Amino acid sequence: MLLHYTPQDESRFWAKVNKTDACWLWTAATLSCGYGSFHLEKHRYPAHRLAYMFTYGEIPSGMFVCHACDVRNCVRPDHLWLGTQKENIHDCIAKGRFHQGGATSPERQARGERVGGAVATVDLVRAIRRRYAEGQTVIVHLAREFGVGRMVVRGIIEGSAWRHVD
Repeated sequence: MLLHYTPQDESRFWAKVNKTDACWLWTAATLSCGYGSFHLEKHRYPAHRLAYMFTYGEIPSGMFVCHACDVRNCVRPDHLWLGTQKENIHDCIAKGRFHQGGATSPERQARGERVGGAVATVDLVRAIRRRYAEGQTVIVHLAREFGVGRMVVRGIIEGSAWRHVD
C-alpha cells in the first residue's frame, strides 16, 4: 500500500488516539467490525494499518497487520505485527477466537440493531412477524407499511435474519 502523506496527515492521525498504559485506542470513526477508520488521500483506511505504516514503513503486498493484543481499535505500534492470512488465522485459532461465520460465542456476535447498517429494530421485527402471522397481508404490503425493503421483510419472516428475536 503505497501512500503519499504529509506530516500534517500523521499529526491529524495521532491526535485521534488515546494512549493508555496498555493499548493506544482509536477514538475517531470505526468500521462496523470495530476497527478504526481514517481518511487519507480521499480513501478510508484501517487505522491499525496506517499506525503500522507510519511507524515501520510500507506494508508489503498481501500482508496483514495483526494485533498481538486482540483489541480491534488498538493502534499501538508495538502491539501490531505483520503476518500472512494463514498466520493471522493460526493466531486467531491459538487464542480461541476463531469460529467460522462470526464470533466465538453468540453474545460477542453483532446482532440486530448492533449490526452496522441495520434498518430494522426488535420492535419492528416483532410487528412484521405478528402481522404476517395474522395471514391478512403479503410481503410487499408489509414492506410498504413498515418502510423497509421486501428482502428485509422476507429475511425476517423466513428467519434468515433476526433469528435471535422470538
